Amino acid sequence: MKKILVLVAFLSGINCLMAQSDYSPICSEGTIPTEFIQLTAEKIKLANEKIDHNTELSKKQINQFNSYTNYYIDYLMKSGKIIFGTSMNQYVNKVGALVLEQFPEIKDQVRFYLVKSPEVNAFTNNTGYVFINIGLIAQLENEAQLAYIMSHELIHYKYKHSIISYTEDQKAQKGVGNYERLSLKRKQSTLIQYSHKHEFTADSLGFLESYAKIGYDYNEALTVFDVLLYSDLPYDELEFDTTYFNDQYYSLKSNLILPKVEAISNPEDFDDSKSSHPNIRKRRSKIIDIVLSYEDPSNKKYLISEADFSQMQQQARFELSNLYLSNLEYGKAFYNSYLLSKKYPDNKYVQTTMAYTLHVLAIYLSNSLRNEVIKHYNDVSGQSQRVFYFLRKIDKMTASTLAVKYLYILHERYPEDAFIKNVLDEATINLVKANFTLSQIYNPIGIDSNGQFVTTRNGVKETFKVLSKEDYEALSKYDKIRYDKKHQQFIGKTSEYANVSKDQVLINSYYGVLTSLKAKPEFVDYFLKMQNEYGKVEEEAESSSKKKKGKVKAQTYPSGSVILSNPDYYRFEKGKLVIDDFEQSEKLITSSFRSISNQVGLKVEYSDILQLSNEEVFNFNQQSLLNDWFEEYYMHRGEENNTQITPWLSNYTESIQGYYHTKYLAKIITFEVSNPKNQMRIRRNFFGMLVFWQASPYFLSQLISKDNSLHQVLFLVDITSGKTLLYDYESSKGLLSNDHINSVQYYHILQMKNTLSLDK
Repeated sequence: MKKILVLVAFLSGINCLMAQSDYSPICSEGTIPTEFIQLTAEKIKLANEKIDHNTELSKKQINQFNSYTNYYIDYLMKSGKIIFGTSMNQYVNKVGALVLEQFPEIKDQVRFYLVKSPEVNAFTNNTGYVFINIGLIAQLENEAQLAYIMSHELIHYKYKHSIISYTEDQKAQKGVGNYERLSLKRKQSTLIQYSHKHEFTADSLGFLESYAKIGYDYNEALTVFDVLLYSDLPYDELEFDTTYFNDQYYSLKSNLILPKVEAISNPEDFDDSKSSHPNIRKRRSKIIDIVLSYEDPSNKKYLISEADFSQMQQQARFELSNLYLSNLEYGKAFYNSYLLSKKYPDNKYVQTTMAYTLHVLAIYLSNSLRNEVIKHYNDVSGQSQRVFYFLRKIDKMTASTLAVKYLYILHERYPEDAFIKNVLDEATINLVKANFTLSQIYNPIGIDSNGQFVTTRNGVKETFKVLSKEDYEALSKYDKIRYDKKHQQFIGKTSEYANVSKDQVLINSYYGVLTSLKAKPEFVDYFLKMQNEYGKVEEEAESSSKKKKGKVKAQTYPSGSVILSNPDYYRFEKGKLVIDDFEQSEKLITSSFRSISNQVGLKVEYSDILQLSNEEVFNFNQQSLLNDWFEEYYMHRGEENNTQITPWLSNYTESIQGYYHTKYLAKIITFEVSNPKNQMRIRRNFFGMLVFWQASPYFLSQLISKDNSLHQVLFLVDITSGKTLLYDYESSKGLLSNDHINSVQYYHILQMKNTLSLDK
């Protein structure tokens, strides 16, 4: 009953749509489509029963094709990366229905879905699902362009391009037909040309068989190729105002500002010899000939709703910042949010994404890992190049102080926001760890009509006149000392700022970034508190190390339950992924975990897509968030990287904690590896069976068996902060069985229980 009340409260306040004051990432709505929770094995079986007897593929090849196709589509569906039931989906479905009127033979076989991906792309295969990425929606200019994209993809499905391409690939691998006696390079080139042919077909027939008959402006089919040509650019081109970081006391250093951006130059005629798609010049030239041969009966860009398209487009553009951050693409995230800020300057989400970007960059800079998250500005063109230049040139101290500044301002505005406070604390501790102190921040200063700097201390007004270099050098030694002290009090360092003039009030050192906050007693108290707490921890750790011969007391965590996110299982044979019955193996692992955790008294909450009903969309969205959160966490840390960064998606885990009454997530990844015996071991066992006939059953079992090893990785993490509480890897010989997995997981579960039960 308690969970139901929490759920009702959450649903009543949930906001998956854009608002000017804030924004929540897109989440699915309504009921879960059956294909999202249906077993992959069932889908493969059904697909195999629909064998096209005209195909050149064997039953084994067809099974392989259906297995891999459904496996990868199901990965997208069960991971929560596919969005359903939203107003965006409803609009896409309306446009899709209009397009499908031109495809009566496949009309009932097709479904349209949106994908949480920033890539500018749409795709389909033999399953009948047409997937359109959020990144493409953000770039499209109107409904007509969307309709042409849909027409293109439906041609791929109607003419079975995916299975035809697979058939060609199988021929190439066996070296039969047109691939007989061809070198590997020639085979690859032929397959690429075959893929190009399919794209030309989809471009032309998409226009002729569908788009031209619907009633949209023909020219919009051509403008789609501009969208594709410039797909690597942001959705808009606005000059980045580098004074964004300035205030009344601080100015960005000139060496952080790119004087001139590189002009946008995306050649249409790029080398496509190794690309699955032909270059834009070839595609555009073919479709131009077709379009110009028809008289355009319409100039309509919208047949369903311009307002609905605009709302969907804007929501997709907001979602891009969320996707970029969770994918660790911080340069793109910052500029995308900057573009949004021009229209929504007071939006909390936009401001938070920009401040968070500065914070994470500061953490990576502190660990000398800038290249991991910010690509070089020479690889960027257009107005966003200034952002990448700034992020590539900024030093860690400037990034750290800027992060603290903007996060503190956000904390002042939204004091109840736990995520902002958590990230602010993380950013401030990072700054304190770099030995930055409150005394290093320049005192708040003003300048009067006489060119004197003015401040107030203990309620008394004090002034200070900056001397020229000549006047300074004319002072006596003692006057210089007194001058330097006062200079430090008003401005900061003496030597490099001795020549500050009336018109040069702004400070461009990182010591001036927090000057505007130093005037606030609340900030001073907060910073001193963080500085003292960090110093106290260091002092205690040092004292403890002396008492315990170098051993510092390990950090402990409160007791509680844990969420087990549905485990991942992969089986490899001869280096290839084997898909058969992987879901049964995942069920076995979960069942084992459930049994052992009950035995040892570990309270576990289970989040498993395979156990959901069609009505449990709330649980589906939670599992989707857990999957995305873990991906972001893993990208930050790898397997054993202990760098502390609160994942961006921790911003949205509060509902999960409230529902499950815990902040701990357990993730299990299991690998089973099977390899045939090598020839030496085969001969050795065969010889043993002949010579030691009494032990022949043993040698026979060794002869016919395979080398099998089971590997399991366990993560136990805090979803509010991204802290790794426990990481463990276990490996053993043998097949996946109930007894084997029990023995592997028993140790893992005991470790989790011990970790969670330690006193704080």
